[in-house]
Amino acid sequence: ALLLESFFFQPMALRVLRVLRALRMLRLVRGAKSLRMLLATLLQALPGLGNVGSLVLVVLCVYAAMGMHLFWGVAQTGGFLGDDANFETFPMAVLLLIRSMTGESWNGIMRDCMVQEDARGLCSYAEGTCAPHPTVAIVYFLSFFLVTNLVLFNILIAIILEKKERVSNDRALSPAAIESFQEAWSRIDGAGTYCMPTALLPELLWAVDAPLGLKGQGPVSRAAMLRALDAAAAPDHQGLCHMHETLLALARMAHGQPLPATIFTEELNRAVE
Repeated sequence: ALLLESFFFQPMALRVLRVLRALRMLRLVRGAKSLRMLLATLLQALPGLGNVGSLVLVVLCVYAAMGMHLFWGVAQTGGFLGDDANFETFPMAVLLLIRSMTGESWNGIMRDCMVQEDARGLCSYAEGTCAPHPTVAIVYFLSFFLVTNLVLFNILIAIILEKKERVSNDRALSPAAIESFQEAWSRIDGAGTYCMPTALLPELLWAVDAPLGLKGQGPVSRAAMLRALDAAAAPDHQGLCHMHETLLALARMAHGQPLPATIFTEELNRAVE
């Protein structure tokens, strides 16, 4: 009890607790749609990343065992092999391969594993401190580097890109949402002028289905309507708003995505031009 009391009332302990206030920055995720999409991509990619990570672990264990068999006892000539980088034990071999996988001095380690008996006396065949034939080290390290960096890492990137495309497609606007906007606008703009008073924007949002509008979302307060209008930020031209600009503004507000190519959007583009 005395230890707990002395710890929790120390100024240093209070400083540690203050560091947790940095977690408030996570609130920014709610307001950043692109960041939310990135987090959703990572969450969906976790199972695939776990599978590839397991495969990387298997490759590391296999190559670590092979490295111990081939390069155990190789003389440490003061280059890249040393007390902290060698194949003497299995954990040390795994750490050495992880280091090589990042690309840090893997070629220097390969050269140290090619040491042969010569006039310099760096190793001795009689003592068993010389490496096998230099070709063995070249094949070992090149194959490991190619498998981990050019195959497995590219698989990781492919998984993330595939999940990102799937998340983007799930969040994209559907043609049904565009048709809902078109029908609501045509009821308000009966003359077909492609323009309407800005004051009628709340009525438009009430008539358009989600995600472009507020229809079907139950009772919506006046404050929520004002927030939606502010988020849309449809351009105002002396009290009038254009159909194409309003649709683009609502699309950005809903998903931050460009409009899908439909017959209706192509007609709008021609009308604007």
